[in-house]
Amino acid sequence: MNLDIVLESFERWLNGYHLTNNDITIITYSVILCVMLIVTIALLIYLSVHTLFWNRIGWFFEDLYHWFQCNTDITTRHHDEDLTDEDFYEIMGIIHQGNPPKK
Repeated sequence: MNLDIVLESFERWLNGYHLTNNDITIITYSVILCVMLIVTIALLIYLSVHTLFWNRIGWFFEDLYHWFQCNTDITTRHHDEDLTDEDFYEIMGIIHQGNPPKK
């Protein structure tokens, strides 16, 4: 369907002119198409809410962010530098802060 023909049909309908069978068919198909589009969008929103689709996209970008953090050399420590005992105890203290050792 050409958009100009559809617009002419709706213009005749809204202005109160006599509609031909072709105009009625075009208007009917247009209304059905709009209703189907609205129902499809509503179904997609319903499914995305119930399947946690948006949360999973958020988790993907969070994982991607952490991967970039781990694989880029933005840290101040160079990887070829030796780890001193003081650094080791500092790191172990940070780890055990959130996860205390089991007794």
